[in-house]
Amino acid sequence: MPSIGWITYYFPPIAGGGINRNLEIPLHLKRMGWDVSIYTPHPGRYVRIKDVDTNGLNVVRFPTIDPFHLGKISGTGGMGRRDRLTFPDNKVLILPFLFNALKKHDIYVVSAPPFSLFMAGLILKKMGYRWVAEFRDPYVDGTLGNYLLPFLNNMAKSYERSVVKNADAIITLSPGLTEVFQKRYRQSNIYTITNGYSEEDFKDIKKIKGKEFILTYMGSFNRTHSPDIVIEALEILKRKGITNFKFQVVGNILPEYMRRFKEFPFFRYRGYLDRKEAIETIVNSDALLLLLTPEESPYTIPGKTFEYIRTGKPIILISEEGELKRLLNGGCIHAGYSPEKISEMIMDVMNGEKTHTIPPWRFEWGSLAADYSEILWSLL
Repeated sequence: MPSIGWITYYFPPIAGGGINRNLEIPLHLKRMGWDVSIYTPHPGRYVRIKDVDTNGLNVVRFPTIDPFHLGKISGTGGMGRRDRLTFPDNKVLILPFLFNALKKHDIYVVSAPPFSLFMAGLILKKMGYRWVAEFRDPYVDGTLGNYLLPFLNNMAKSYERSVVKNADAIITLSPGLTEVFQKRYRQSNIYTITNGYSEEDFKDIKKIKGKEFILTYMGSFNRTHSPDIVIEALEILKRKGITNFKFQVVGNILPEYMRRFKEFPFFRYRGYLDRKEAIETIVNSDALLLLLTPEESPYTIPGKTFEYIRTGKPIILISEEGELKRLLNGGCIHAGYSPEKISEMIMDVMNGEKTHTIPPWRFEWGSLAADYSEILWSLL
């Protein structure tokens, strides 16, 4: 079978949104017969999970130099502000270390961000290799391509154009971004393969029915993903004297936000849980909260969305009109950015309002990897 060199900066044991994709898709491709090698840096000092089963994947780790690996991350666990002055980003020094470790493969997949990794794809193209550019997040159309200086924003547009024009295929994680790219660059080799969920994660889950209504948010609250609107809605519920209600967070919370959350008698902080515990927590919730801040791209679909869908629980969505609402398409209660409406939606769900269930099977990682495999075969 042909071989794939899968290049990514973020890979377990580092944990976070979207990182599981870089394990699950290659793992399922391997099961389909592909010879897959992962190229990724050694984990930095800030690592949330100590052990991970890569199920026999060939993982090639190499040293690198960047703020993450030099320990120059704020004491908030990497929840500080993004560097908007370094182009394309502050991970650019990874490239010489990557090429020192890289072996010859039939095709390469470069998964970004960080978007400096796409430079590796451009170099590989000049060397005569086929490569796929995977946009896990929007670049020009998102916060990561929004720099402080105008000339850097112009460079970002040129850089994205060069990547799209030189890659043999482009994969995005949302249909909306695919449509934007197809209109902007007028190419047919642009595809959508969303994130997904693993059915294995939902096996042998112990289901517990408590007396209180539990609303759960899974993810981090930090300076780039502020919970201000959520806190305002919870304040309304507190004033109304809501009872038999718990709001719990699974993930990291910046201390300044934690102080505000602790003012609510119905708040419960679960902290960072391993994958199985996190899945068990959302399965045993009565409803799930999904948040996109106004600063985030309308084309963003958080990775946890698909695990939320798999639970079949009501989803309360706080977002603008955009890709996420379109994907859920009635499978959520859309509350916009009104604290009053958010609090009302929570009360409505507590009182039994239902949403229709979205068939989850098409978002299972095995199904998504089969689509990926078809694209890769078309390039060989």
